[in-house]
Amino acid sequence: MRSMTLAVETLKADDLKPKTRNGSANPFISLEFRGKRRRTATKLYSLSPCLDETLLFPIVDPLDLPQTTIEVSVYHDNSNFNSTAQHRNSFLGRVCLSGSFVAPCRLDAALQLCPLDKRSFFSNTEASEEGRGTPRRRLGTPRNGEERRGERGE
Repeated sequence: MRSMTLAVETLKADDLKPKTRNGSANPFISLEFRGKRRRTATKLYSLSPCLDETLLFPIVDPLDLPQTTIEVSVYHDNSNFNSTAQHRNSFLGRVCLSGSFVAPCRLDAALQLCPLDKRSFFSNTEASEEGRGTPRRRLGTPRNGEERRGERGE
């Protein structure tokens, strides 16, 4: 069986919850697929960051893809504010995607906008803002020889 790769293009997030004193956030997106985690770079001081990164995951058995889940989480990076101590990243929201929505090739992949799901119990986001923050991404498999950007692990 031919080896395949899942490519998740993280394009942009809109209207994220402010987390800093100056009313902004330092967001990054973390993706988890079959126990492997990848993340984008942190975008400083932005509530609507343009991420434009492609995160890649190996697919062992493409026939299992429709039964799998891709977890997309958005966090505020707290590490930029105190370099002497480790701080936990603040959770901004999450979207769980079904592997059945993955296009067989990049040309067939459509842009998908997804409102973030429920916030963490400890987040200061109110329930009325449940749909706040919308990561935009495209799911598909890259063509042979396609540029492989953003293969950062967490």
